Amino acid sequence: PGARDLVGQIELTALRGQAGEVPWRTREPGRLALEAGALRFESLDLVGPGLSVAIRGSVRPGERIDLDLSGHAPFAIVSPWVPPLADLRGTPEVRVSLAGSPGDLRVAGRAELSRVDVKLKPVPIWLSIASGEVRFDNDGLQYTVREGAAAGGRVEGLGTGRRDGQRWRHTLDFRLDKAQLEPIYEQLQSDRRWASGDFFSRGSLAFETAPDHSALPTFRGRVSLALEDGSLSQYPALVRIFGFLGSPAQPYRLPDLTRERMPYRRISADFDVRDGVMETKNLLLDSEVVRVGGMGKVMLADRSVDLDLAVRPLQVLEQGIRRIPLLGRLLPQEQSLVVAYFDMQGPWADPAISVASLKSLSETVVDVLLLLLKAPGRVISPSR
Repeated sequence: PGARDLVGQIELTALRGQAGEVPWRTREPGRLALEAGALRFESLDLVGPGLSVAIRGSVRPGERIDLDLSGHAPFAIVSPWVPPLADLRGTPEVRVSLAGSPGDLRVAGRAELSRVDVKLKPVPIWLSIASGEVRFDNDGLQYTVREGAAAGGRVEGLGTGRRDGQRWRHTLDFRLDKAQLEPIYEQLQSDRRWASGDFFSRGSLAFETAPDHSALPTFRGRVSLALEDGSLSQYPALVRIFGFLGSPAQPYRLPDLTRERMPYRRISADFDVRDGVMETKNLLLDSEVVRVGGMGKVMLADRSVDLDLAVRPLQVLEQGIRRIPLLGRLLPQEQSLVVAYFDMQGPWADPAISVASLKSLSETVVDVLLLLLKAPGRVISPSR
């Protein structure tokens, strides 16, 4: 008889196998049926570490597959369908359908993100997701984080991805409110903890992921960043700038950031992002003792900066700063504000700082920097 003539029942007493790095086995005997040349899965449940999947449907050997899988699967199985993910903790509930011929199999599915932790490739910090979902097929995906947390702050977002050969092209809209810097430092394993405070961010980005290629040089879009109600210390660029503006032994001085922390009210900037280069015209540090405005570029790929800065000491500090010979030579006597200008270039962790005279800066740069120092509310968009 031919295969199409076979009719009957099959009981699989035991099966074992491997899905990537995940071992699996049947939980109990599976029941299959043979009819009209097709093998129908009436009951087949697979289990393993973090794995609990029911398989239903039919297979016509060498011709067509029509299967539905539902249950919980570990990251090793889900990851090929969600390329922006670097890691995942937890076992999301998944539903996957496979339909078509063995050489042209179409896969479509959905993963429910509930009580799982994920880490994205472009931003390597953990997100705890209480409510969200991912929908995917061979060539695309859509994901939504309706309720989540990162470093103690609330996060929400949505994104898409489309396959283009070996590359995936992504879009991402996100919002992060009141995260804490200390947990972020711990996750990045950074020994340079220059700031504390509440962190806010929102943006719309597009980027690409590909095997063995960094996503950072492909970033484009817009991002707003803000820090509120924290303190600063040790950052080499500020240490050098404050050193230019006076000695700690002077009666009117800026803080010695090598051994003191300087409280601030707000640090913020809006960035236009293109090919991994972030450009801003409204960087602002606002504190009780000093206000710093800046404009220029931050290069993500090599972690470097190229910024023009204007620094204005506030309150009684102006009385002492005017007595410093360096500023006496650089600042016009008729200027109503004590403002010093600086160039900041090099690695963002330890950039070079040089004094810039007014003649070396364009009129537009000076106007924007002075506007930042005089009326920051006119050029800074709200963080929330």
